Amino acid sequence: MRFFSTFTALFFYWLTPVQSQVNLLFEDFNSCSLPAGWEVQSTGNQNTVWYVGDAIQNNNNNGQSMNGSCFLFIDDDATGDQTPGYVLEFISPVFDASQYPTLELSVDVHYRDWNQAEESFEVLLTDGATETLIRKYDKFRSTGSNLYEFETLVFDLSLLTKSPTARIIFRYNDAGGYNWWAGIDNFSITGKGQGVNVIAESFNNCQKPAGWETQVLTGDHDWTFGLIEQGGALSGSNSMDGTCFVFFDDDFIGQAAPFSIIRLATPWFDGSQYSQFTLEFDAILRYHSEKMAAIVQHEDGQEFIVAESQGSIGGPFFNQYQHILLDLSPYRSSQMRIIFEYDDGHSWAWWAGLDNVKITGNGVANDICLNARTLLTGQTCVPESNQNALLDGAQPSCVTKSSGGLWYSWAADFTGTSRLTTNARFNDVVEIFTGDCSSPVLLTCHNRDEHGFTGETTYFQAVSGTNYLIRVSGQEEGFGRSRGNLCVQLEKVDQPPHLPVNDDCAQATLLTPGTACAADSNRYAGTSAALPRYNLLARHDVWYRFTAPDLPAGSYLEFRSHANFSDIITLYSGPCDQLQELNTNHKGQTLACTGLSVGQDYYIQVAGTFATIEGELCPELAIKSPDAPPNDHCQDAVALILGGNCQAGTNINAGFSGWAPPCVPIVGHDVWYKFQAPASGSVRLNTGADFPHILAVWKGNCNALEPVFCRANPLRCDGFVSLGALSAGETYYLQIASSGYNSASGVATGTYCIQLLDGAEPAPFEPMV
Repeated sequence: MRFFSTFTALFFYWLTPVQSQVNLLFEDFNSCSLPAGWEVQSTGNQNTVWYVGDAIQNNNNNGQSMNGSCFLFIDDDATGDQTPGYVLEFISPVFDASQYPTLELSVDVHYRDWNQAEESFEVLLTDGATETLIRKYDKFRSTGSNLYEFETLVFDLSLLTKSPTARIIFRYNDAGGYNWWAGIDNFSITGKGQGVNVIAESFNNCQKPAGWETQVLTGDHDWTFGLIEQGGALSGSNSMDGTCFVFFDDDFIGQAAPFSIIRLATPWFDGSQYSQFTLEFDAILRYHSEKMAAIVQHEDGQEFIVAESQGSIGGPFFNQYQHILLDLSPYRSSQMRIIFEYDDGHSWAWWAGLDNVKITGNGVANDICLNARTLLTGQTCVPESNQNALLDGAQPSCVTKSSGGLWYSWAADFTGTSRLTTNARFNDVVEIFTGDCSSPVLLTCHNRDEHGFTGETTYFQAVSGTNYLIRVSGQEEGFGRSRGNLCVQLEKVDQPPHLPVNDDCAQATLLTPGTACAADSNRYAGTSAALPRYNLLARHDVWYRFTAPDLPAGSYLEFRSHANFSDIITLYSGPCDQLQELNTNHKGQTLACTGLSVGQDYYIQVAGTFATIEGELCPELAIKSPDAPPNDHCQDAVALILGGNCQAGTNINAGFSGWAPPCVPIVGHDVWYKFQAPASGSVRLNTGADFPHILAVWKGNCNALEPVFCRANPLRCDGFVSLGALSAGETYYLQIASSGYNSASGVATGTYCIQLLDGAEPAPFEPMV
């Protein structure tokens, strides 16, 4: 026999808090007299026999007491035969039933029935105006012939009343017959638990309660509210606890009846009011092929089977029921109800019964904006979970779908940069709002850690005196879990992390082909709208740009990232608002840039292969040409000897370094030299070139050059070019680049023999006039 047991154990091990417990009344009758505050009322025969003590006066009871001590005994046998009928009542002192979600009545009851009359012993609740039956002992419920054969009646009075002036009545009715007896002992009323009962139904009105619904899905017969009056169940009892209940007697409706599936639904209730909900009820199912399920239904029609029977629940008779406890918290919704479904299993089955249904809500739910938990600046985070949380408000704008949102409120006590850390163990999404719960204004929606590896860290600018609302929810339909533990805290920091300057295509860093790499990083970079087709999960990109040079046949550009993280490199043609993907390498580190159009601008994107993949890189754009001159990059500039003979060279097969001299619009195939300015601060130069070219002088370093001098196609026969105003001892870079001037074929290459002289020395020759 199993019903809900596995489910209950799983959830209530951690869910149920330490229960508060207060004894409101207790009486063990061990004083052997009727305690103070108890009342006795009798109608009919006034010569009844009852007392508080032991039953030694009655020789037929097979025992002196119920448990060896004094008890309250009503001895109808000692009253005698042929005596007038009577009703005898014992009424407890008043107790307050309004303070606790569970109000447990516990009392030991012995009742021996003669079974030839309509005598009974009833336990009732009264608020002074209304009486409600709790348990009836009669021919259907007798505890045994001997006084020590008793049952401990345990009943939750919160199902019946919240009266502050409640009392218990023990009523013996001999119905005018010569009967046996009844006794009680160890009576107590105990307030237990925390929370509020949102539904409490005992079915003691013997009809379908207001707000409850029944539904016949298949078959001709519905649930019955009341007592068993006929049918096979009569061999055991006519009720579960001696009062009216709801039942289905498949045995009674017969083998010829259509197969049955029926439902009983509670009233709707607001599942957002509390963070935890528990369902308690009594159930019995005598098994042949049938089953019974407890189902949560949401207002939108979604249904969730909380638990389903496997075999019998208690039984076989109605008074042999089980008390079931289930956790509804994982199924919370703003509007929800419980459905009890009975299915006879397409067979002529036995019977099922339900009674004493109670749903209790407990705990403040900060998944509702109005219940937002207050954050304090610098306060240690408080661990919590969104496991059972709802999503109050619209879906976040930065993800497709999320669930389980927890709300926080923070009153800014400074103006500056604040840092919110979730420490989430699930894939979380952070939203920050101003305004109030009725009209929140979104400041940011943050899902940087979109695969849920580390939890979100969100920076935002706070204004002192402003109240901020924060919602942390779980991303659905993505990588990882959407629910779990988190620990939110908020701190003041000096400034937000520095974003890379080349965080976007429009701010792409210019790369010079052939120059040494420069340290860079994609840490804290955003993600551009342009994503590599090969990997749409690429994130945190930085950008570089270059203008395609005219390369010798067989030569091409190669981009090298030197990244210390898993990167993906992608080449685009521009402009930035109309990027066209040309090539990509999802393995990163290098990318061949081939098939380029000379003079056209291109962009290179380096991104982490997915969210949170960040680190350092050192990008460079190298020219891959086996015949290129060794000094075709600024970093490889050859030192010129001041005052020596000319130094021969060529720019044939040289690439373009990317440094365009300012005096011409079109250059290419450049080579580089360097020299130190003499004490005179001036030099004389002659390239000795046999092709149209550009002579340019730069200062600074190869990563940040500044033009000093530029002349288009200085002819060797025109003599030396003089350059002054140089800083003595400073290193300058000399560039010889191909030019389109005076060349019918456009950009040309050739040879040269460059000579550098101190400007203080006379020129070795004068130009022809």
